Amino acid sequence: MKGVAGSTSFPPDDCVVSREGDPEFETGFLSREEVEAIFKALPLEITYADTNNRVRFFSESNVSGGFPRAKTIIGRRLEQYVAINVEALKTGREKYRVFWTRLGDKIIRVLLVAVRKPDGELLGVAEIAEDFTEVLNNPGEIFEKILVL
Repeated sequence: MKGVAGSTSFPPDDCVVSREGDPEFETGFLSREEVEAIFKALPLEITYADTNNRVRFFSESNVSGGFPRAKTIIGRRLEQYVAINVEALKTGREKYRVFWTRLGDKIIRVLLVAVRKPDGELLGVAEIAEDFTEVLNNPGEIFEKILVL
């Protein structure tokens, strides 16, 4: 049996996946513009802090706002409450921590995860904030929308 590459069903084309200047990721190539647009399109927000507990990056979602942030948080140390929980991730005792909070009328799930190299070396910690208000306020409606893929 021939694989897809040898199939005559799909004529070859001249598609170039990697463009000049594209960073190469383990699973493909994206331009800086594409990476930034993807972060804005996600229905969640991510904040990343390095091993020194300094914020190096955060995303802003066009879909759902999590926590209001300003660019001035770049370089700041993590808040004490977050830093205490990050220690459990850094040591490997836990792979992630989940917290729930309110932001006005929104119910936000906050997930803290260790970010590691393939060899296990710690690079930093990511905080993922996602608005779960609709899910928690309308569980019956959400269950009706579930698709089996």
